[in-house]
Amino acid sequence: MTASLDLLQTLSQNGPRVSTDALIGSRYLSTAPPHWMAGLYGMIHMPILWGTTSILLPVDCLTPVEVDHVGQVLKIIQVDGGFYTPSLLMDICVDEKALSLVRDQKYVFFSGAPLEKWVGDLLCKLTLVLPFPGSTETRSFPIYEPTGEEWRYYSFHPASGYRMEPYGDGLFELVIDRKAEWEPFQFVFKVFPELDTYHTKDLYSRHGLNRWLFEGRRIIS
Repeated sequence: MTASLDLLQTLSQNGPRVSTDALIGSRYLSTAPPHWMAGLYGMIHMPILWGTTSILLPVDCLTPVEVDHVGQVLKIIQVDGGFYTPSLLMDICVDEKALSLVRDQKYVFFSGAPLEKWVGDLLCKLTLVLPFPGSTETRSFPIYEPTGEEWRYYSFHPASGYRMEPYGDGLFELVIDRKAEWEPFQFVFKVFPELDTYHTKDLYSRHGLNRWLFEGRRIIS
């Protein structure tokens, strides 16, 4: 996992930016508890590997994180961006004071669930809205950095080894194939070394060339 995170910053050296480039060398507010994978990223991996200065919430504010907690921190510490759950971003968007604090950030990352369209559409007028797709088994998928109202659509970097397998009704399942040239980025095959293909059960609809909208999860029969 550590090696793949370290190497993520090399993916855009000869091409378009990937979403995690925004984090490199930045001041980052981590609202994720330390027992979440995103919390571990923010507390340990990002400062060491990407030179990120991670700002943590007080320990008594972590469960659950509320808008007031975030607002208190942002009033006294200036950050470049942060990680927020979709529900927290929704609460921020209906709180004018909290929204004014996010307005000054260069980016907001979200993960854990889909972000309501109206929330992302509001935020993307103020800052860069970046999804952090992945799972415990796969870790983060490298995706190209979206811009503006494109925040909803994922453009996967080939390093993920992704393939979209037709599922039906215009939907496709995200499937990961083992690729020797991208081995450092394919953490899932360290978790499941016996596999050469991993079905994520995540379903997407196509909206152009390598432009995918998350639609839900495949029903497990």
